Amino acid sequence: MMDRKVVRYQFDDVVVDGSNFRMMRGGVVLDVEPKALRVLLFLIGNRGRVVTKEELAAEVWADTFVTDNAL
Repeated sequence: MMDRKVVRYQFDDVVVDGSNFRMMRGGVVLDVEPKALRVLLFLIGNRGRVVTKEELAAEVWADTFVTDNAL
């Protein structure tokens, strides 16, 4: 049996739970668009460095064309 890596970040009373792909505030699950949560998790995971729009597009939108406005 493989152990699953726990990915969880907390800011004040907000918890971003990457393992369960959800975001909570004060223990209440928030309704967050999946792409917005993927963007947030990618940016948190790459904190401490500048992320290019190309990296972000490749990670979140993969094989989909997006305009700069969407980013």
